Amino acid sequence: MTNFIEDGRVGSLRPRTTDRLRTSLRSLALLRGARVDGAPKADERILETLTVLAEEAEAIHGRRPEASDLKALYRELNGLGSTALCLSGGGIRSAAFALGVVQALASTPLRAAAATIEEAKADALAPAPRGSLLEQFHYLSTVSGGGYMGSWLSTWLSRDPAGVMAHLTGRPDGPDEEPGQLSWLRDYSNYLTPKLGLTSADAWADVALYLRNLVLNWIVFLPLLMVAVLLLKLLLIGAHAVGMSAIATVIAVVAGCLCLFTAATTTMRDRPTSGRNHLGQNGYLAAALLPSLAAAVLFSVAAGSGLTRAQIGSLDRPATLGWLAGAAALVYAAGWAAGRTGKSAADAVAWIIAGALYGAFAGLGVFAFLHLDHPDVLHLGIPAEAASALLLVLLGPPWLLFGQITAEMIFVGLTSQEKDSDADREWLGRSAGWVTAAGCTWLIVTGLAVVGAELAQKAYGAAFAVAGGLSGIATAAMGLSKHSPAVGPAKSTAGISVNAALAIVAPLFAALLIIGCSAMLDQLLLGHRLLQSQLLGGSDTALPPPIQDLASLII
Repeated sequence: MTNFIEDGRVGSLRPRTTDRLRTSLRSLALLRGARVDGAPKADERILETLTVLAEEAEAIHGRRPEASDLKALYRELNGLGSTALCLSGGGIRSAAFALGVVQALASTPLRAAAATIEEAKADALAPAPRGSLLEQFHYLSTVSGGGYMGSWLSTWLSRDPAGVMAHLTGRPDGPDEEPGQLSWLRDYSNYLTPKLGLTSADAWADVALYLRNLVLNWIVFLPLLMVAVLLLKLLLIGAHAVGMSAIATVIAVVAGCLCLFTAATTTMRDRPTSGRNHLGQNGYLAAALLPSLAAAVLFSVAAGSGLTRAQIGSLDRPATLGWLAGAAALVYAAGWAAGRTGKSAADAVAWIIAGALYGAFAGLGVFAFLHLDHPDVLHLGIPAEAASALLLVLLGPPWLLFGQITAEMIFVGLTSQEKDSDADREWLGRSAGWVTAAGCTWLIVTGLAVVGAELAQKAYGAAFAVAGGLSGIATAAMGLSKHSPAVGPAKSTAGISVNAALAIVAPLFAALLIIGCSAMLDQLLLGHRLLQSQLLGGSDTALPPPIQDLASLII
């Protein structure tokens, strides 16, 4: 019996719902031969939990508990000695196994054990009298594959309660003499494709269902992957565009400072010792991690602009690190003040020092980039402007996120003597884990979507396609293997080997899928490789004009 119970009440059972409830109780009682009177007139009353449980006990056990509250009722119900037959899951295999269990319970009478082998054989062959083990259960509980057997048994009990026991315990006289209910269950144990073979509609329906579900799943997540790849391509174009505009550079820097300020404020305000640790994981991701990543992207984009070269390019390394360390320290100081932590001045100083270290990391990256002899360090053979934009977008955000982690490590060390600082260390450690994951994911996905796609289109397209197909087939085959456990670690040598192989081919397939999607988008939307486009400084006049490429990507 399943009810929707809220605040101790079962919500407004409609006439049809009430009828189903009584029918369910009647089916359970039929198994034990109990008598259930006709259902009362249906109404719109609100049934208390106490009433529902008391009526259920009366229907199953033949007497109504007298308890006046739930606590006393539970004690009385526990004394009734209720039992349940529970059929677990495991697909049709569990249903077939459960059929044998049910037949064994139905064939086992409640009587003394046989004294001799002959008596035991006679007991096994004889139909069970009233009072077999199966008839002692009050409840039937099923899950997954067990529900296949449970629904079959419940339906049979409701349609032919008198004949169930005889059919379950009697042995068939021949292969075609079995009761129809049992033979039907056996015939359709392969319920997805009852009839196999090339000429069977069931087999072809199974193929069609597999392809349909496969296509539907790809339709769900493949467009999301393509959107992510397109956004990376547009970011690459944006980085090149910002580098050519002083106003855009200033906007990017200001926006980056605001994002960094938001992340710093959230970190100070919501660490455990601040007393306002109300952010859950999703809140942290939205209010701290996302602004940190946005700041890293915006600062990276601004680093390659003409304005940056003009203002910072002539400075030596100490001066570059000093200026950016001071700017970041101011942002961190503002974040500490806005966080209203109520901490001491020493805590503020430690956080400002952490901000200065973040700025020094940024300065070191900017200095290294501005003094490169040639930005095409990956040797892709692409125009210098495209190589600069690629280098900033690919390596800039992970570098700055790594700088943020290092800064927080220094802060943890400087504040380790504060009261209850252990909680802060745990919180910041969890935060560092998310930041690390974000930086690694950015580096891998961007590298595959841009660098991998460039290489695939440039020279190794056929090899990438073959490797992707083979890794996909291998992943599917090993996932279906009996040696690959559904849950938990593998215990056999074969299982460990399959899991180890899956750990290689599954990520390989995912990587090649990203590369393939990116390369396909370039060819479908642009008709050429993105890194050769005039949008990124390419000079090939045979390619479409920049506005045409940009419109294709945006649309």
